[in-house]
Amino acid sequence: AEILAYAAIAGLTAGMGCNDFFSGRSLDCLRHDHQRKVPSCFLYAPDLPGHGETISSAATLADMVQAIAASLPAVKFHLLGHSFGALVAARLADRALSLTLLSPAGCGEEVNGEFLGAMLGARVDHALSFLGESVPPEAQASLAEHLAAHGAQLKAIAGEFAADGRQKLSILAALKAASVPVRAVFMRDDAVIPAQHALSL
Repeated sequence: AEILAYAAIAGLTAGMGCNDFFSGRSLDCLRHDHQRKVPSCFLYAPDLPGHGETISSAATLADMVQAIAASLPAVKFHLLGHSFGALVAARLADRALSLTLLSPAGCGEEVNGEFLGAMLGARVDHALSFLGESVPPEAQASLAEHLAAHGAQLKAIAGEFAADGRQKLSILAALKAASVPVRAVFMRDDAVIPAQHALSL
């Protein structure tokens, strides 16, 4: 059986021919959809604090990487990191068969500070306006409640990641040193991570 794991602002998979995802958004929908469509795969889907079902006291990137690494099977896996999740995924490249990054953080300086501020302030409607997503009011309320409850953790993690619309962390050296295939996909109209960061790879 294959193992697929996803974590959001990252995701992970482990096993023979499996895929892993890391991201900063809630992965509940992805987890349920995947189990319906690909029942032979196992899904590992850690979320950022306040974004989904994952319960963690991690307040630094290093804490997150350590906790996620400890929860994974002792086998190689295909690893997918989305947005902030790319920072986690890059630090687990030695555990992977391949590394795929979607709109990855850590490849340039700019980041949408207004979006980050809206998420940290649990202003979900404003944050979603940058993503162009339509989310039911009850789901927005639930996310806002989770974000507020984990505000201290998220602010600590965000403070390590970026300030004043500038990223503090880079994964470029880690990607250059990676011994596994690396693929990055950027969205042309991404409102959070600029597509021109692809030129840094």
